[in-house]
Amino acid sequence: METDASLRVRLVFMRAGHRHDVLLPLFRHPFPWVYAIIGISFVGMALLLLLRKPNSRLMQANFLATIVIAFRMTPIEVGPPFAPLALIYAWAGLFSVTFFVFLPLIFRAWQLFPEDAVPAGARLPKWPWLFAIAAGLLWIGVMFGAPPALVRTVGLVVDLAYCITFLGYLSYKFVHADPVTRRQFKWVLYGFYVAVVPYIGVEVLVVVFKPTLWPMFELVLLFSIFVPLSAFIAIVRFNLFDIDRLIGATAAYTLHRCDRSRDSSATACSASR
Repeated sequence: METDASLRVRLVFMRAGHRHDVLLPLFRHPFPWVYAIIGISFVGMALLLLLRKPNSRLMQANFLATIVIAFRMTPIEVGPPFAPLALIYAWAGLFSVTFFVFLPLIFRAWQLFPEDAVPAGARLPKWPWLFAIAAGLLWIGVMFGAPPALVRTVGLVVDLAYCITFLGYLSYKFVHADPVTRRQFKWVLYGFYVAVVPYIGVEVLVVVFKPTLWPMFELVLLFSIFVPLSAFIAIVRFNLFDIDRLIGATAAYTLHRCDRSRDSSATACSASR
């Protein structure tokens, strides 16, 4: 109610005997419906798998990781009349906890995949929890007002390190797997490829070249629905399609788009000169 036309709020306060007058910039989610679609897809997949095998260690770990992801993808409008103040504090506290644990929980679920390849009661390596420290430090920086440019840069480094480690771990398991398990892994890797490549591409574009394109972050998150879809197919119907041909077609399309983008950039540079 107090914002101006540019969604800024004027705040006047006293600190150490000095009067300060600042403008707080607010923003609206450009694509709020994206989060609903992602949450429904992740939670729906997790529930279907858990109902299918309720006593499965893999399904339980997958459900826990999925619920954490869905919670992180659910924004809450701050303050009345949208939500009581107590709910805002509860959401902020839970969101802080999930920021520490969501990366290791995702990794843990895929440490148990495929189910037949992991002995019952086997102890899992603890080193993925190092990402809890990295993500937690990033969140602490956000909470204590670290510069946005620094937060975006550190976030990009953490995302790249996690993606490289995660894909490297899955690739290692893929090399040492039997033919059926390899086919399941191909579905998983395909889903993450389709989801991660557009996200990292937009993140690099925003951080390095054009920060004003940050609303594309939310829109490109829609590709995340391929993660639960591919995981569901890998576990339940891994023979549904020819995954090798699907991967080849997707890779060829990606390379074709990169070539077109490079040619367009070269043409623009020549025209500017």
